[in-house]
Amino acid sequence: MEQVFPVLIVDDVSSSRRLVRRLLEQNGMKNVVEAQNGEEALSLISSSPPFQLLITDLNLGAMNGIELINSLDQTPATVNVPAIIMTSDADRQTVMKAITHKPTTFILKPLSGAVLKEKIAELTKSVG
Repeated sequence: MEQVFPVLIVDDVSSSRRLVRRLLEQNGMKNVVEAQNGEEALSLISSSPPFQLLITDLNLGAMNGIELINSLDQTPATVNVPAIIMTSDADRQTVMKAITHKPTTFILKPLSGAVLKEKIAELTKSVG
């Protein structure tokens, strides 16, 4: 089933963005936009129709994924946007910092299409 809601992927590694895009498209999600860092993502978020899902890498450079997600809480239009953080770092402190934004979940790299689909379903059900 095709999903038409807009999704924003943020990762500083282009091959990772392409992988996530391909996994989303395989699951019927065609309205996908990419950003290579947190600053570009914030620009897209402020100038585009609202995204209904954010998928971001944890380590983005100047602004990390947690800082990006926390910035969503500063704007009424984005405070409830579900977020998925992709990381190869399963450090408990890192996870705890990120879950202050609700709803947020983590996916450990390397990604699998089945896990990504499951996490998206959980998040969209919790806000819908």
